[in-house]
Amino acid sequence: MEYSIYGSCVTRDIFSELKLDSYVKQYQARCSLHSKVSEPFEDAEIPTLIGIDSNWQKKMVNYDLKKNGLNLSSDDVLIVDFIDERFNIMKSGTTLMTQSKEFNDLDLASKLNCTKAFSRGTDLEFDFWKIACQKFKNLLPSPHPTIIVHKGIFALQYIGKDGLIDLPNREFNLEMNRRLEIYYSIFIEVLNPNTVISAPKELIIAEPNHKWGLAPFHYIQEYYEELWGQLTSSNL
Repeated sequence: MEYSIYGSCVTRDIFSELKLDSYVKQYQARCSLHSKVSEPFEDAEIPTLIGIDSNWQKKMVNYDLKKNGLNLSSDDVLIVDFIDERFNIMKSGTTLMTQSKEFNDLDLASKLNCTKAFSRGTDLEFDFWKIACQKFKNLLPSPHPTIIVHKGIFALQYIGKDGLIDLPNREFNLEMNRRLEIYYSIFIEVLNPNTVISAPKELIIAEPNHKWGLAPFHYIQEYYEELWGQLTSSNL
């Protein structure tokens, strides 16, 4: 079975950390659901993406601006997570964009004359989120692909030499987990996914030696093993 991923490294790393890359059909990251379902830019409106060297990062920004990057059919299995909802949302005209690090590195806010669309974590945003979930549902082919929600959240601790140590920015990490719980619950209510996977609390631990570095969403190896086990036993 192959999997398409719309989300972030927390899902992609299940496959990369366990050397299962051949199971990944498509992967789109750095794109908020708010942005994904808004109006796309035309090619002529998109400035030259100069400022970052990574072709993959440029591709993700381009997908975010053009609202493409996932070619789904009813036969696909789609895994979604919302860790990349940590970024602010920018607006230019009727188009929403994800203010990722790459977005900032490319100076797109000034190039596209953007303003902040709304404040994250507010009742207003959650109203918009429900609308975005419905639009996303309407964009899917009919019958819908198999949908798996990976309820990835921010770790609060990492492994140190003498045990667990609190990660920096604890208040932000807790706030993100509050938001993520609401994002997931609304998405599940609207999309009615085939299955939901999540790690037990004792495995939501950051790994300081992770290949991407220490971050609240770069987990210990056991996390990925647990999630792969849930995927393969989900009877899809």
